[in-house]
Order: sequence, then C-alpha cells, then structure tokens
Amino acid sequence: KEKVIAASRYRVPEVFLPAENEKDLEEVPESIRENFTFHFVRDIREILDKAFVDA
Repeated sequence: KEKVIAASRYRVPEVFLPAENEKDLEEVPESIRENFTFHFVRDIREILDKAFVDA
C-alpha cells in the first residue's frame, strides 16, 4: 500500500510488486489504482525482462 501511494506522489506510471502482495492492493483506493499499470512478479528477473524489453 505504501509503495503505491508513494508512486502516486511521484507520478510513476508502472509499479512492480511482489506477486504475494497482490491481495494487499485492495487496500489502495480505486481512485489511486486506476492511474497505474501493475506488474506482479515472483522473481527480480521478471522486472529486468519488462524494464529492458526494448534495450
């Protein structure tokens, strides 16, 4: 929850979160969630694959 709210303050459009925390996203108001694309990952390599897809 705290990471998403911080991302909202800094207008970060995409947020990577641990897959096991997906259920916690329900605590974040919809008015905040609708501004993001969320990626739920199980391993750091998933983040790297998405971050450097066009590198």
